[in-house]
Amino acid sequence: MMGTVLASLSAFSRPQAVLVVLVACTLLLFVRSARETLGLDLTPRALLALDGSLFLLLLLFAVLIVLRFTSLA
Repeated sequence: MMGTVLASLSAFSRPQAVLVVLVACTLLLFVRSARETLGLDLTPRALLALDGSLFLLLLLFAVLIVLRFTSLA
């Protein structure tokens, strides 16, 4: 049972998954900076969704990096 859990966790630590999360974070940060630079107004709910998704993706990125290094070790 534990081997199955570790195998499924190591599947999440593949380089492709880490790259996809990193690209998504970069795009969301670009949208946030473009909004600030261009002076575009977003609703408070949209800003909350943008900030929340950025936080969750950055947290997921950190978890995937930790999983990646533990699976390599």
